[in-house]
Amino acid sequence: KFSEWRLQPRHVNTENLGRYGIGYVWIFLIYLYSAMLIPLFDRLKPTRNNIIIILLVYVFYEIIYYSRLCDGYKIIDTTLFYIIPYGVLTYIGFYFDRLNPKQRLILAVGSSIVFILVGFVYWYTTGDFQKIQIAKYPVRLYYLSYGISCSSWLLLVCKNSDSVFSMPLIRYISQHSMWIYLWHIIVIKIYEIYNVPEYWVLKLVLVYSVSVFAVWLINKVLDIIEIYKRYEIFKYLRG
Repeated sequence: KFSEWRLQPRHVNTENLGRYGIGYVWIFLIYLYSAMLIPLFDRLKPTRNNIIIILLVYVFYEIIYYSRLCDGYKIIDTTLFYIIPYGVLTYIGFYFDRLNPKQRLILAVGSSIVFILVGFVYWYTTGDFQKIQIAKYPVRLYYLSYGISCSSWLLLVCKNSDSVFSMPLIRYISQHSMWIYLWHIIVIKIYEIYNVPEYWVLKLVLVYSVSVFAVWLINKVLDIIEIYKRYEIFKYLRG
């Protein structure tokens, strides 16, 4: 039976990953790791042997995590324990458009089955359903399979409906996602300062809509400024 420490996140957290910096910006380190892996993945075509190698590397990572062989090594906590799981996501994303419809369906169905099975194992060993977030810092199979499953199904649905990609709001959010993410940090902090009720639906809608509006407003203001002052620096302030 799993003990409590096997389910809960260890001492690894976003503060450690961000070198004790501002919360939420740790994701940029993940982007850096992913970018560094792209040249390698470009050589690792999605052949059967390469896929087996990547799966074995991930299994090795899970074994190291749960065996606690690297406890106390911060350098490993903030590199290996994030490069491997997010590297798997990067690899899938890098080659997703090159997969045929059958392979995409296999990925969606397979990741869904894995997620359900892992969830059942957690339920069977603890007597209760476990939140997905318990496997988020660092990412383990429960959280990873959930993310791959949801993303794969959404992409399959969207690929079969070109109208989704042509929607102005969807295109705008996609093109300005990085700045929307940055603004959501400020909005969340304000949300917490004023102790707004913690209803997740309310928080999601409020934080996301305000963040999108903030980026839109800033871009509009910069448009007006550039009409009168054509400074090159303004293009770097755009969301």
